[in-house]
Amino acid sequence: MRESHNFEPRILELQETKNYLRSFNFFRKYVLNEWEDAFYVDAHARRYIETLKLLPALQPTSRVLELGAIPYHMTILLTKHLNYKVDTINFYEVESAAVPRHRIESSLYQESYEFENRAVNVERDPFPFDDASFDAVLCCEILEHLLLNPSQMLYETHRVLRPGGFLLITTPNVLQWKNVFALLKGQNIYDHYRGNGMYGRHNREYSVEELKDLLIANNFAPEQIVTRNVYGAELINRVPFGFSNRRDNIFALARATDEARMAYPPRLFFSMEQHRNVVRPEITMGINETGQLGRGWHEFEQSSVGFRWTRQRAEFFLKKANAQLIKLNLCCSHPDAADSPVELNLTVNNCKLEKVCLADHNWHEAAFHLREPEKDSTLRCQLDVSRTWVPREQISSDDERDLGVAVNRAWAE
Repeated sequence: MRESHNFEPRILELQETKNYLRSFNFFRKYVLNEWEDAFYVDAHARRYIETLKLLPALQPTSRVLELGAIPYHMTILLTKHLNYKVDTINFYEVESAAVPRHRIESSLYQESYEFENRAVNVERDPFPFDDASFDAVLCCEILEHLLLNPSQMLYETHRVLRPGGFLLITTPNVLQWKNVFALLKGQNIYDHYRGNGMYGRHNREYSVEELKDLLIANNFAPEQIVTRNVYGAELINRVPFGFSNRRDNIFALARATDEARMAYPPRLFFSMEQHRNVVRPEITMGINETGQLGRGWHEFEQSSVGFRWTRQRAEFFLKKANAQLIKLNLCCSHPDAADSPVELNLTVNNCKLEKVCLADHNWHEAAFHLREPEKDSTLRCQLDVSRTWVPREQISSDDERDLGVAVNRAWAE
């Protein structure tokens, strides 16, 4: 919420930015640190300015989401100087700042702002906003802190963006010259262990190509990816030859394309099928199933729809309080299904439900009714197929897999 100041639609110069932001009291008020307001501003002011330069001109009063907003410096610049409506998510808590709302003031400029303190673990939790709510999302200096699943953050970002909306990411460049020289001197480039929690340190930094791969896999079309020296020597920004991907920070602007998708490029991820993160009442294969599948599944395939084959028993997990119904969009391809229907049994939280039979090769919406509303919001579902088949044994095929049924989607109502 913005209070008591006039709108100036412009980006401030460096010294003006420093003077302005130093005057706000977030760290003095919530961290009880007298010197960190000025220290943090001096360290990050050049990055703030470069970020605002890369952000496309949006319509006045456009709605913007900022991830990792504390200490709200970028939020204030977006609100006051670009006149955008900004919502915020704070990724990890400053311990003494754990209050419902943060109010920060500048006595020098006679300005005050109040922001809702939404604490969300962006690599685990859904964002508390409806689909297609924002024109742009800023993710500044967050990606490098994530431990396990940046694709969850990108999936939720895509979901809350309007079609064609912008994502702007800034993150340290792992291939910056400082790191190259450190390795040549036999020094380690990994961040220190930190007392402010597992998200306080840089857990994984990226190269330009890695970040590009991550964006494209998750249905973001990069429009501009550049590196800038915003912490080290500014002279490097004016020497293009040999330095284009060696500056200290990456700035990436991308548009949301197609539908939200949670994907894991192999150069960045391994064994994600073992990851468990049950947060959604619905999963669609090839879109958002990672974290909500258990044992008993083959790899994702794409035909007219995306799907995964089960084995004879397959597990999946859904999240919905007071669920009364589990539905699956599925089909079987057993050559003899018409003569010998395939039976499906679903067990939810150890309660076995009525069976469903499939006698053709069409896609069906199978509904399994719970005997009473399930009080536990986490639904552990076990699908048992009466019999499987191996294509190589029954048709002309090299496929030796043991196939149950193909599942495109599963959801709870």
